[in-house]
Amino acid sequence: MCGIVGVFGRVADQQAALTLMMRAVQSRGEADETWFGVDFCVGTRRLKIVDRERAVQPIFNEDRSKLVIFNGEIFNFKPLKAELERDHTFTTESDTETILHAYEEYGPECVHKFDGQFAFVVYDLHSRAVFAARDHIGIVPLYFARDDHAMYVASNIKALTMFGLRIKFVPPGHTLDADGCLTSYFEPVYDGTASSRDEYVAQLRRAIESAVAKRVDTDLPVGVIYSGGIDSSVVLNEACRRHANVTAFTIGTERSEDLEISKRYCSEHGVPQVVIPHEQRDIGLKSVKHAVRVTELNEYLDVINAVVTLPLFEGIHRAGVKVVLGGDGSDELFGGYHMYQQIRVEDEPRLRLHNLMSLHRTELQRVDRCSMAYEVEVRVPFLDLDVVHLALQLPSAWKLD
Repeated sequence: MCGIVGVFGRVADQQAALTLMMRAVQSRGEADETWFGVDFCVGTRRLKIVDRERAVQPIFNEDRSKLVIFNGEIFNFKPLKAELERDHTFTTESDTETILHAYEEYGPECVHKFDGQFAFVVYDLHSRAVFAARDHIGIVPLYFARDDHAMYVASNIKALTMFGLRIKFVPPGHTLDADGCLTSYFEPVYDGTASSRDEYVAQLRRAIESAVAKRVDTDLPVGVIYSGGIDSSVVLNEACRRHANVTAFTIGTERSEDLEISKRYCSEHGVPQVVIPHEQRDIGLKSVKHAVRVTELNEYLDVINAVVTLPLFEGIHRAGVKVVLGGDGSDELFGGYHMYQQIRVEDEPRLRLHNLMSLHRTELQRVDRCSMAYEVEVRVPFLDLDVVHLALQLPSAWKLD
């Protein structure tokens, strides 16, 4: 993951504008990469994960008429790149360049080709057209603001506040153009048509296995945020089956039941575990203010969760791990919250869809800001599109009976 910023249009002082924006995304990566054109400027604070030395942003197409800046991961970029190489020349082995050529080949429909978590902006230097997109569930953030002269885009709110404009977010599953027009390309639909439990469980198992496998396809060490619960245990087990260097990271209060369960699991399965202790006395006004500043959240529960999450990612960063997997989304999809037991069966699908498509402004925003505050990328296998589609086929009665 990275931090991306851009100004598309003429502004009085490009250098000053981009410097301020880049400063606001400083924690999201390890390398500053910027470019100034006549009527635009873009920047990336890149966390080097895929093609670490050559995938310098922005990446241009062959005749340098278009460029792309990108935050996220496209997990199917290798087969997509092989398809595009028939008509396009690649200079990197990166998913970033694959996005650009996919846009050239398929136009706005390219978003349907991508399996991943992403926010990107493609800019046409000749027509001055902007095409930006955010992934289906909103795992990766993207904000924008406009005035009479330019459009401003960024990975977080703080990178846009200095312009004194109304800041908007690109909703999950939407694209954005230079006029600020948003277009939906994804809308989840409750199906509930699964009929055979055995067949459904087998399909779900395969989907989760595949989701984890594609997210640990890296030569870097992998971490798993491990609470000891069912969802994170599934992710940890599958990650260890498919990657040789996996560490479990657990935050908790000493003598808590969850922490003891996680320790026992890791010990019995030979999984290296790093425990980050966190006690109630560690939560104070200073840590709450810090959490609000970092996460750009203000709801009580989200902020308190962030107070606990920030030291977790600090510990992960200290351990030298850039890529971690989390269990986010599982409760929303499979009824893990107590609220699902308190509603009528016929109301459950609507609640499920609402919770799923609200994640981008609650749990996923917290995870994004807390992880990127310490240069850590979180990948969320339960929000893989195949898993999501299967979850929406699950009859409500199966979860509530």
